[in-house]
Amino acid sequence: MKRPELKVTRKDGSSFVVPVTGLACSIGRRECDLNLEDTAISRRHCEIAVAGDGWVVRDLRSSNGTFIGGERVTERVLQPGEIIRIGQSEILFTMTEAPDLPEGGPAEAGGVPPSRVPLAEDTAVWNILELSVAASEARTWQRNYLETIVKRLRAERGCFLSVDPVTGAVMPAVSIAMEFVEAGPEGSVPFSRSIVDQAVSERRVIATTNAEVDPRFRDAVSVAKYDIRTVLCAPARWQGVPVGAVYLERLLTKDPFGEEDSQHLQDLADLLGIATMAWQAQQAGSKDGWEREQLLRTFPETEVTALLARGGASAIRRHGREVCHVAIAFSKTADLIAGVNEEAWRLVSQLYAQANDILLRHGGAVSPGLAAHFGALEGPGVDAALNAVRAAVEIQKTARPVVKRFARDMKLSFGVGIGVSLGESLAGWFGSGPRTDFLALGEPSAVARGLALQAEDGEVLADQAVFGKVRLHFNTHRLAPVTLPGVARQVPVFRIVAI
Repeated sequence: MKRPELKVTRKDGSSFVVPVTGLACSIGRRECDLNLEDTAISRRHCEIAVAGDGWVVRDLRSSNGTFIGGERVTERVLQPGEIIRIGQSEILFTMTEAPDLPEGGPAEAGGVPPSRVPLAEDTAVWNILELSVAASEARTWQRNYLETIVKRLRAERGCFLSVDPVTGAVMPAVSIAMEFVEAGPEGSVPFSRSIVDQAVSERRVIATTNAEVDPRFRDAVSVAKYDIRTVLCAPARWQGVPVGAVYLERLLTKDPFGEEDSQHLQDLADLLGIATMAWQAQQAGSKDGWEREQLLRTFPETEVTALLARGGASAIRRHGREVCHVAIAFSKTADLIAGVNEEAWRLVSQLYAQANDILLRHGGAVSPGLAAHFGALEGPGVDAALNAVRAAVEIQKTARPVVKRFARDMKLSFGVGIGVSLGESLAGWFGSGPRTDFLALGEPSAVARGLALQAEDGEVLADQAVFGKVRLHFNTHRLAPVTLPGVARQVPVFRIVAI
């Protein structure tokens, strides 16, 4: 069976080949089957699709048009050998023979597209894919699968890197080095992050025969540090989106990776991407349910519903804006620590949970360590500071019976101080892999934490910016300015007294 193949040549003269495996291939700058980093190309520029017995190219209302032979086209039947020009890139359309997958094979069961290489006949490859969803340890089957890839592509070492779905951070997951090849520290495999980042961002295979002289990577620190030369890297995609990358390197073999190697690795990497998502779905029950559960730990339920409609956690990007920070400090805990018992632990744990519930109920995004950020999603406004102070006052009211019980029944000292600060911060997801938190970083965070530590038991202390937003709603007392750790200036302080 013949299938289309697209040879893309960019402005700098570099080229790569993309097989068309479905009934259509969308081309553009973002969110397409083929994504090209070219500012002259629209987000969804054009598509190549089946039409009758042939194939056509359709312009998708692009800004700068789709051209064949210098003529701008809206829709046109394609002939093998014709060149499509979009932006500053040229796409050569050809037809090539591709093997069919056997009936009832993995393409039908798992939606794996046809490949130039008959991978369906490789028992080891498909067994690993099928068994992955039942494996309790991802590293075990990922390592076995990576070893299969390294051997099939005649590489000497390689690694699988995962892409965090929230932050986009690329982190090494598993690595393989042949016995006769030196590994990195603690058995890891050195790799070029520049090469991996390009493969993930462009969603295509990246190959280089000598990274040290390749203009794309010769300035990369890792290339010189680890003496990186012959590399092949492919994104591990799921529904077209990279969830990881497979990175292979030849150190002793002088032969460069060929075009067939590139296509073979892309097929194998995509299977790894499918297996990774299948395993995650098996572990979490469902991606949507897992994501909702994680978001509910940080955001109020109304915000979570809106976030899921916008694409979930991945829809939240890091950005600078005015945010109101709330920090809570448990103080006077020396006696509590020295004489800890189950009843005291239960009370503190209960108060911790109640404080988080109050912060969420008032619209705060909760961070680890009894902190929250108001306005990190909605933007600046009076409500952010007002809701933050209301939450702080309610938390102090909730804490009073607990503090009194410690003093009366257990003869233990315990206190709760709260600080509130308003100002420009960088808000968004930070971290990767098993630990990702929504944080707002900036001086106001340090101010809120410092005020919480300065506050006496039962006090809510605020800075000048918060006072300006809430002074008509709360009674306040001006206190002497203070110097706080990590803050270069003296901070005016106001005690929030009552509503």
